[in-house]
Amino acid sequence: MMRKLRNRAIVHGYALLFELVENLSSRCAFAYSKNKRSSRLRIIVRACREPIFILVVCLFLPCMAIAEEGGNIAAIRVEGNVRTAASVILNSLKTKEGDVLSPKLIREDIRRLYQKGDFLDIKVEKTKTPAGIVLVFRVKEKYVVAKVVFAGNRALKERKLRKNLLLKEGELFNPAKLKEDRLRIISLYNEAGFANVSVESQTGMDDEKMEVSVTFDIDEGTMARVREVRIEGNEVLTDRQIKRRIKTGRRTLFGKRVFREDILNEDKERVLSYYGENGYIRAKVLDASVSFDETGKKITVTFYLEEGPKYVTGKVELEEELKKKTKLRQGDRFSPEELRKDIRIVYDLLYGKGYLYARVRADEKVDEENKVVEIEYKIDKGVSVYIEAIKISGNRKTKDKIIRREILIKPGDRFDLGKIRSSQRRIRNLGRRQPFFESVIFEIEDGTAPDRKDIHFKVSEGKIGTFLFGGGYSTIDKFVGFVEVDIENFDISNPPTFIGAGQSLSVRGEIGSEKENYALSFTEPWLFDMPLSCGFDFYDRLRQWDDYDERRDGAKLRLGHRLGEFNRIQAKYRYEDVEILDLGSDVSEEIRREEGTRNISSLTLSLMRDTRDNFFDPSRGLRSSISTEVAGDFLGGNESFTKNVGRASWFIPAWGESAVNLRMELGLVDTYGDSEHVPIYERFYLGGADSVRGYPHRDIGPKDDRGHPIGGKVRVLANIEHIIPVMKDLKAAVFYDVGNVWSSTDDFDLGDLYSGVGVGVRLRTPIGPLRLDYGYGIDIDHGRIHFTIGWPF
Repeated sequence: MMRKLRNRAIVHGYALLFELVENLSSRCAFAYSKNKRSSRLRIIVRACREPIFILVVCLFLPCMAIAEEGGNIAAIRVEGNVRTAASVILNSLKTKEGDVLSPKLIREDIRRLYQKGDFLDIKVEKTKTPAGIVLVFRVKEKYVVAKVVFAGNRALKERKLRKNLLLKEGELFNPAKLKEDRLRIISLYNEAGFANVSVESQTGMDDEKMEVSVTFDIDEGTMARVREVRIEGNEVLTDRQIKRRIKTGRRTLFGKRVFREDILNEDKERVLSYYGENGYIRAKVLDASVSFDETGKKITVTFYLEEGPKYVTGKVELEEELKKKTKLRQGDRFSPEELRKDIRIVYDLLYGKGYLYARVRADEKVDEENKVVEIEYKIDKGVSVYIEAIKISGNRKTKDKIIRREILIKPGDRFDLGKIRSSQRRIRNLGRRQPFFESVIFEIEDGTAPDRKDIHFKVSEGKIGTFLFGGGYSTIDKFVGFVEVDIENFDISNPPTFIGAGQSLSVRGEIGSEKENYALSFTEPWLFDMPLSCGFDFYDRLRQWDDYDERRDGAKLRLGHRLGEFNRIQAKYRYEDVEILDLGSDVSEEIRREEGTRNISSLTLSLMRDTRDNFFDPSRGLRSSISTEVAGDFLGGNESFTKNVGRASWFIPAWGESAVNLRMELGLVDTYGDSEHVPIYERFYLGGADSVRGYPHRDIGPKDDRGHPIGGKVRVLANIEHIIPVMKDLKAAVFYDVGNVWSSTDDFDLGDLYSGVGVGVRLRTPIGPLRLDYGYGIDIDHGRIHFTIGWPF
C-alpha cells in the first residue's frame, strides 16, 4: 500500500514539474512574439523546451529521491579503502548511526573527506532495509609513490637527482609534481653542460595497493662545451669588453666552459645593459645563435649586435639641493642604470628628511634627432614622518641599553632611513672576535597617526661566551696548546651569570715549542653609560728566537672615546719589563748588547676610523689608524724612543660576493734625547704569514754580519688580496705582497722592495680562523707555505 502511494506521489510530482516547465517556456515564447525581430529567439525557446525540462528533472530528481528515502540510519559502512582505516573515515563523519538521514549533512561529509586530500573519488550509496537505511561510503584513495627509479643517468648521481625531486617515496602521487620533476632533471643536466638532454617519465599503477611506481628515462646526450664566443656587428665596444661582461664561455671552478641556455639568455640582457651604461640605449641583440661541431660536443656561440647611436644627457629638472647629490649631469653619456641609481639617491635623501611616503618619478624626453635625453623629476614628498617609539626584541640575555645606545635615532626625531641603517650596522658589529647577534633586522611599524612610525629592531642572539682548549700550529710559532675563556657579552656586576652588559673578558694560557703566553684582558666599551671605553691587559710572554729568548711581563691601560659615528681616539699606557736571555754562542755584538732586563714605560695616542659594513666579514669600507708612541725616562722607563705607525685597509666589492682588500702600512721608529739606539725588540721586521708571504719570518730587513735579523727603523708594507667565497665559512684568496725594512730614513728607497705572490684559503673554525697560504717569494725565487690557526694574540 505504501509503495503504491509513493509511486503515485512521484508521478504526480513529475506532472506538476512538467506543467511548470511548459508554462515557463510558453510565457517566454509569448514575450518574444511581441517583438517582430524575435522570431529567431522564439524558435530557440521552443526548441529548448524539452532540454530545459530534462535539465530541471536532472537537477531535482536526486533531491526528490533523497527526500523520498527519509528515515533513520541503521548502519554506516566504508568500502574501497586500502590504507586509511575505516574507523578514521567514520570518525570524520558528522552523519552517525541512529540519526535521521540528512542529505545536507551527507554533502558536508563528502566535502570534508575530500578536503583531507587522501581521496580521488567518494560516492555514497543508500540501501533501505527493515531496520532502516544503510549508508555505504565507497571511496577511492589517491595513489602513493612506491618508488622512483632513474634509468640512463651516468653523469649525474642518483642521489643528486633524487634530492631535487618534489615527488617523494611514501607520499601521495601528484601528476603536476611529476611534470615539474621532469623539468627539474632537465635543468640539472643543463647546469652541468648537457644542452640536448631529454627526459621521459613512465608510471606503473597498482590499483590493488593504490601505489604508483615512477621511472625517469634519461637520455643525457653529450656534454656541450663552448669552444668559441663570437661578436658580430660591434664597432664602438670591443670584443674583449663585451666578453668580460658575459658568462657564456667563462671557465668554471674546474676549468669547464659548459653551455647553459639560461645563462645565454641572461647574457643578452647583460650585453644590452652594458651598452646602456655607455649611452647606447637603442642597442639590440639581433640574435644569439648556437652551432655544434660535427661531434656535437663543441659549441660556437655568436652574438649579432646592432649598436645604434650614442645618447647624451640633456637638461635635468630637479631641485638644486637634490641635484647636487645625483650623478647624471648635462652633457654626460646617458645611462638608464645611472638614472635608476639617481632615483634611489633621491629617495634616500627624501627618506633622510622624514618623507617616508615620498614618490619619485623621472620622465625621459628623448630627442631622436639630436640624440639627447632630457630628464624631468616629478616628486610628491607627502607628509613628513616622525619616530614615535623604538622597540627591541629577541635579546633574551643582552640588556636593552646595550642595544639602545647604538641606535642613532631617538623617539621624536624626524624619520631618517640612513640613521636607521647605520644603527643596524652598529648593532650587528657589537662584539670583539665574534658578533653578539647572529642577525639584526628592523621593521617600520605604524604609530598612532599616519605621520608617526615605530622602529622595531629584532635581534637573534649568538654565542655569548666560549670555552676553548686545544692546539694550533703555525709556521711561525710551531705547535701550541692553549686554554681560553672568552666572554664577549660580559657583565661584571651581574653574578652569577655575569652576562649581558656588552663588556669583554678573556683569560688565556698558551704553551708551545716556540712560545709561552699568559694573559688577562677586560674591556668596558661604555664607561658610566658614556661613549667612553676603558680596559686593561696583563700579560707574561716568552718567545724563543733562533739566537735568543725574549720575555715580556707587563700591563696596558686603555682609554678611548668615540668621535662621531666612525671615528675614535684612544690613549694607551704601557709598562713592560723586557728581558733578553739565553743568547747563542755565535750571536753578533748588535744582539749581545741587548742582553739583560730593561723596562719600557710609554704612552700611545691613536686616532682610528672604521667605516666597514661588517667588522667580522667586511666587503666594503675603510679601516685606518695613525698612532704615536713615546717611551722615556720621564714616564719611569729606561728606554727612550718614538714610534709612529700609519695603517689603512680598504675593502672594495668586486664581482659576485667577492671583495678586494688593499692594505698599506708605514712605520717609523727612532730615538730621542740621550738614547743612542732603538732596542732590537722595538724595531720593525717583515717576512712571513702576516706581512710579505713567500719569505721566512722576519727575513726581510737589516741583518747583522752573521745573517741574523736585527730589524730596522723604517717599514713599508702593502698587500692586495682578492677574497672569493666558496661556500659557508670557506673562502679562497689570491694575493700580492710588497714591502721592505730599512735601517734608517737615510736608507729609505721605494725602488728597493721585496714582493711575493700566491693563493690561499680561509676557513672559520670553532677555535678561530684557519689560514693556509702558499706564497712565492719573487726576489728569492722560492715558494713557502704559511699556516696559522686561531686568533692572533
